[in-house]
Amino acid sequence: LFGRFWSITANLAVVPIYLSYLSLESFGLIALYTTIILAVNIADAGLSPSFARDVARADNIQNMANSLKTLEYVYFGIFCVIVIIALCFGAYITELLIDTKEYSANDYEIMIILMILSAGIQLCTAVYRAGFMGLEKQVKVNAYIVLYSFARLFGPLVIFIWSIDLILYFEYQLIISIIYFLLIRNSFWCEIGEKQSGKFDKDYLHSIKRFAGGLFIVSIMSAITMQLDKFMVSHFVSKNNKVDGSKKVI
Repeated sequence: LFGRFWSITANLAVVPIYLSYLSLESFGLIALYTTIILAVNIADAGLSPSFARDVARADNIQNMANSLKTLEYVYFGIFCVIVIIALCFGAYITELLIDTKEYSANDYEIMIILMILSAGIQLCTAVYRAGFMGLEKQVKVNAYIVLYSFARLFGPLVIFIWSIDLILYFEYQLIISIIYFLLIRNSFWCEIGEKQSGKFDKDYLHSIKRFAGGLFIVSIMSAITMQLDKFMVSHFVSKNNKVDGSKKVI
């Protein structure tokens, strides 16, 4: 609960600071990044809450390690699909979502690819956060969440003081996400102490499919209701600016 409260508060706190450095178009790209993160998180498909439930009621460390190893393979597969989408369809996604000319088309494509890759890395951390919650290690997982959100939100201010370069901003987001993933993954495996003995168990996937499927539907509905407004704002701000620019020319 504290981790969520901190994340919400920090996100609100940085908005006026970001706007003091960035144009509306640039800030719209950061809002788009937030939307992409939530959209990618739909790919979790209820797997992390299912793992949290099973960890909480697990009576065998080996089974827990097998379940985690199984989900790691699944998340790795999902991440590979995300990478393919980013590299193969980055230009199309850019054309579909971005309608401003503040940067070149190539720069926008690079930013979109970095956004998607960073969101994919963040998705892969969900299973470890869920595992800590299942183990009732809320203090530890909240510490990770707070430190990561602080670095993700306030670290870029140093970049903005030096250079208003959103490509650099999104490169920073990707690097921070990778560091966060490596730290929380290693920490959770050390917590259960069975890193070498975990193995893939397809029966585990079969056992959680109904529970995960129900949560998957809920996550889709939540994503639509919570992020549609942000997408519309980031899209129509650029549209309005384009219209205003046309009027000035006339």
